[in-house]
Amino acid sequence: MLKFLFKKKAQDKLKDKRSIKNRALETGSEMSNFFQNLIEKAKEEFEIIKIKSQNLLQTNFELGLKHLSEGNLSDARLRFAIMIRFWPKFVESYYQKAYIELLENKPLKALKTLEKFFGLKTENIDPKFFELKLQIEDLIKNKKNEQK
Repeated sequence: MLKFLFKKKAQDKLKDKRSIKNRALETGSEMSNFFQNLIEKAKEEFEIIKIKSQNLLQTNFELGLKHLSEGNLSDARLRFAIMIRFWPKFVESYYQKAYIELLENKPLKALKTLEKFFGLKTENIDPKFFELKLQIEDLIKNKKNEQK
């Protein structure tokens, strides 16, 4: 009888070991599947972001103009500031940002924005940039005269 009990205990231990091994294998398999699914989702999200970011410059420009036309100057200024930061060679953003700063009665900021532009580009400059600069400088001069 004792032999039977010891044999049964030994079989139970062996069963437990197999059970633990199986559970570990199952858990490992489940974890592997979890990470594979996570990687697939990340790849899908990356592709979505990649597609959306292809038109980011144009989207920001259009949003900036829309905000400007609706009178949302701070939102428009933000869009053009983003464009200057990430696409510094897109010259129209400098003009629009300076124009908004002029509308906000911040001529010194507007002049600084245009000077930043003139520091980057010296050839084939659209005349509207010079016209805006003259308007800003006139406004600054008039403010100084009023203060006297």
